[in-house]
Amino acid sequence: MAKEEKKYEYNIGTYEIVYRKFILSLLNEYDIDYQEEWVGKYDDYIRLHYEPISTVGFMYNVQVNGEPNVVNFIDYLIKQHIKNIEKLNKLIKETKEDK
Repeated sequence: MAKEEKKYEYNIGTYEIVYRKFILSLLNEYDIDYQEEWVGKYDDYIRLHYEPISTVGFMYNVQVNGEPNVVNFIDYLIKQHIKNIEKLNKLIKETKEDK
């Protein structure tokens, strides 16, 4: 009998809405089950399980179910992607200030 891999629930984190497409593309690419949640930016008690009409004032939260190694790898990819974007934005800002 084949050994079944253990799957576990993991909260990837709360991110700005602009990263949603990237996060979803990664989760779909690796065939990971997930639940989306929109959390109030200024009030943690506001939690929606559907996309609000206006996303202003909300952050994006993702809960995933999957194999630990794959989920940890996706978490790493997301964090690296966000760091790269922040570095690029910083460089763009510095370049504009030099002009």
